[in-house]
Amino acid sequence: MTLSTPVKIVVLAALAVALGLGGLLLLTHKGGSSPSTLAVPPVHHVAVHARAAAKPRPAPISLAGGLPPALHHALLMSREVVAVVYSSNVATDRAVLTAARAGAHAARVGFVSLNVFDNRTATAVSAWTSNIATPTVYVVQRPGNSPVYSIVGPTDPDTVAQAALAAR
Repeated sequence: MTLSTPVKIVVLAALAVALGLGGLLLLTHKGGSSPSTLAVPPVHHVAVHARAAAKPRPAPISLAGGLPPALHHALLMSREVVAVVYSSNVATDRAVLTAARAGAHAARVGFVSLNVFDNRTATAVSAWTSNIATPTVYVVQRPGNSPVYSIVGPTDPDTVAQAALAAR
């Protein structure tokens, strides 16, 4: 009688498992005539009652009232923010917007664009600052009462970055 290949594999696997278990029992059994002489180490339960020290919460950020909503949000995220007042329907204003965004990125400060072509944004900007000329780049620090620097008209990324770094 011959055995098929799958049966031979199962028999060999069972034999290997049996030999492995027998070897494991021989290695774990350290002398003695009966299996009841195995020493089981006692289990110690340790109760942990101490809590980790709570991290102190940072002081809440206080910002000036009357800020445009986008500027308010940006000042919550960053101490200094480059804010650009522009009109989306003017090509030179969009060029200043691009330069200001690059300058803010170079200075690693926040950035917000305030499009006064939108009436709601224009009203919020005019309530915050009296100068609503476009394009204007403002560098604002917390709490945002007034701009630290303002650049009216065309500008370049280096000038914006220098103004943002000087505001620190």
